[in-house]
Amino acid sequence: GDVPAPDEYLYTDAAAGDGEQVNALLAATIDLTPGMVVADIGAGHGFYALQAARRVHPGGRVYATDIAPDALETIRVSIEAAPDRDTLAETVALRLVQGAGATGLEDLPGGSLDLITMFRVFTFGREDLGADVEFLRSLQRTLRPGGRLAYHIDVVQDPDYREYLTILMRLAGFTGAVTEIPMPAHIPAELMHYQWDCVNAREPMIQMYRGVILIFRKG
Repeated sequence: GDVPAPDEYLYTDAAAGDGEQVNALLAATIDLTPGMVVADIGAGHGFYALQAARRVHPGGRVYATDIAPDALETIRVSIEAAPDRDTLAETVALRLVQGAGATGLEDLPGGSLDLITMFRVFTFGREDLGADVEFLRSLQRTLRPGGRLAYHIDVVQDPDYREYLTILMRLAGFTGAVTEIPMPAHIPAELMHYQWDCVNAREPMIQMYRGVILIFRKG
């Protein structure tokens, strides 16, 4: 009826393939070497955790965290089915997150990690600044000086999200330089998107913006 059509980019082959393009971009840019210790927050099906495990072996460690037991079970099954399952089983530690605000890394000593990855799992809004800062501080504690937090989100609703996220990270203690990895340029800077429940939503179409890939450092 009166609802405008969504941006056609979302329904093209280019959009369907962008996930893999961004995955490859992240893998190529996040430099990992044997012996590093990494935490993948919100590991999901384990794509990044398993790739990282192969790159930090031998001598390294990857903590794959998720709030969903089914996600961790999927990673466990993937490890068992992999040709290099012995390497992965030795390197990957699965951690169940115990509710909102938890990280799954509470028992790690401060300065344990070289890198934390947060890919496609958290969108920090402006609703509860205190809770977001507290959560990020608990992650920052686990990083060694100079350690990195790599953050990626595909699309956001806030056009000033990059600036807000940078302020949030500063409040949490990430005082080093911020590195930005450009998202693929053909992804529109602005696009209209159907809400999931577009039939009952008061505003079935929402304005979205191209996301970001940012790397923060602990000073």
